Amino acid sequence: MISSDRTPGQTALDRSPIRWLLLAAGVVMAIYAWQIRQPPSTSDFTIFYVSAKRPPSEMYVRPVGPPRGNMNAPQFQLLIRPLTWWPLATASEVWRGLNLVALCGCVWGLTRKGPEKWTAADYGAALAWAPFHHELTLNQVTWILWPLLVWTWWCWRQDRWAAGAVAFGVALSLKAFLGVFLLWLVVRRQWRAVGVSLAAAAAAFGAGLAVYGLDVFRNWTAAMAGAEWPGAFSNASIRGLIDRSLTKNFTGAPPLVDVPRFAMALYFVSAAAIVTFTLLRTRDRDVDVSWPALMASALLASPLGWVYYLWWVLPGTRPSRMLLISPLLWVPFAYITIGQPAGWATATIGSVYSWGLLLAWSRLAGDGVLRIGPVHPRQVVQGDADAPAIR
Repeated sequence: MISSDRTPGQTALDRSPIRWLLLAAGVVMAIYAWQIRQPPSTSDFTIFYVSAKRPPSEMYVRPVGPPRGNMNAPQFQLLIRPLTWWPLATASEVWRGLNLVALCGCVWGLTRKGPEKWTAADYGAALAWAPFHHELTLNQVTWILWPLLVWTWWCWRQDRWAAGAVAFGVALSLKAFLGVFLLWLVVRRQWRAVGVSLAAAAAAFGAGLAVYGLDVFRNWTAAMAGAEWPGAFSNASIRGLIDRSLTKNFTGAPPLVDVPRFAMALYFVSAAAIVTFTLLRTRDRDVDVSWPALMASALLASPLGWVYYLWWVLPGTRPSRMLLISPLLWVPFAYITIGQPAGWATATIGSVYSWGLLLAWSRLAGDGVLRIGPVHPRQVVQGDADAPAIR
């Protein structure tokens, strides 16, 4: 059993009667999200299913009309192929069920085995925020992949760097923006974990390569390069904010100005600055404090930092803290188009998730985390005074 030498931090919501109102609101929002969940014809799972069912040579051919093209790596498609034995409607519900099982398992692990217990405020906040609504309705991949990251966090905070690196490497092969954590391992000189991570990622890519062949990987990289969705309202990254505000994009929402060349340069500079600042701030902090800041920076720097990936920020922090530091992430998606068509609306309410993520990152990576999220300077294993410190 792992114990900490500090008292778990409390938020303003943990003991307030408001926590019960927040929990009730979260339950209502969850029921609403379930009722309006996307059918197989429009859910994102259909993208994975249709792509996996095609011949390998056509896996990344962009279809005419919906669903949009698949962006997931070939090794991810190996997970989907068994589901194609069922009709789309059945496979979609199986995938949603697996997502919910993974969600419950991860939440149980975080609240029972993590440094702090969740309260009613946390459960309410988790059910009410935009990432829950988006993941449940779109039937995406966030909760399916989350166990890999929770296991990584759990191992690393116990100094089991190589064990955690195996799961992290697999996740890295599926979502390249997680490379920010690889850079973090480098600046901390965790060379063994770096090597294991790269080896695990290579093994995952190797499995896809062995099944599908090199041409499929070329088609995948071409599909990634041709993505036209950074301006989507649910893209919370800095690229999404810049594309919506400074370029004409497929959403039809007018930008403030149309300066695509300047916008791309601004994105690269901003992303590099965010990642660099985060690495400098977290290079000597423990895993619990570093994880939320690193994940927030990874999503900001990614070309496609979809809002539902914000679930992956939670190891090391709690939903009620996220609500206090960035309530913009709780704005319902239905309000995104208020004020349209107008450039000011695109750059403000139309980009509310980008602003919300930027606000959260500024607190998580800055000094605010020292006040809101308790730092865990040392943790020891009970009954073993000679055990190594867990950071």
